[in-house]
Amino acid sequence: RVDNFNITTGAGFSTSIADPLFDSDGVDFINCYAMSEYDYNILFYRTNRGWYRTLDGGNQWEKMNNITRGGTKAIGIGYGSNPPVYFGGTGGQFFMIENAYTALPGEEKILKTSLPSQVYSHTIKGIVVDPKNNYTVYVALNNFSSEDRVWKVTGLDQPNPTWTSVSGDLPENLPVNYMTTDPAQPGKDLFAGTDFGLYYSTDSGVTWTKEMKIPNVAVHEVKMRADRKLFIITHGRGIWY
Repeated sequence: RVDNFNITTGAGFSTSIADPLFDSDGVDFINCYAMSEYDYNILFYRTNRGWYRTLDGGNQWEKMNNITRGGTKAIGIGYGSNPPVYFGGTGGQFFMIENAYTALPGEEKILKTSLPSQVYSHTIKGIVVDPKNNYTVYVALNNFSSEDRVWKVTGLDQPNPTWTSVSGDLPENLPVNYMTTDPAQPGKDLFAGTDFGLYYSTDSGVTWTKEMKIPNVAVHEVKMRADRKLFIITHGRGIWY
């Protein structure tokens, strides 16, 4: 955690908020975590054995799963005072914890059976929650495949969620590491961080355009703030907005 950071001078000080269990569990080289937009002290972190939650900025961490949940690659937090949180990963892993800020360990709901057959065993690398509907998410798949790589999932509070491809004319076999949507027009304006730069769609994923101002490198994450400023995090070429 970096405190008292001055964006002009770069001054500030850092404090480790890691838990000793993270070392014994093991983590990825690029390890995902997610921060609540409702309360910045609430974070979720993955290890090779499961998911951890902190409600106090990392002073204390609580493991959220009783059964080992390895292979998590994506975390998506909903909006509001006690939203669902989604976890995805290798082998089509897909879970939801309802009321995730107060949920007890072991309350996760398995969503994998809702995946379409053609992507049932693929890797979910990015999950972003629709800013206007906590039970609609956008999912990015990052393994090499001719199958569609980006999907919109609706009705996640229902027994049978609906998966709709929004891959449109994205190039085949292009891994998508993350995607996000415009909070002002969710579902219409979409952004995909791929292994070959940034793509965007302004027609709900029917057609996609490559953003030529972004380097042709892997884009690991794309985030759009409430003020509609888009941030693009690349592999080796810095952060763009």
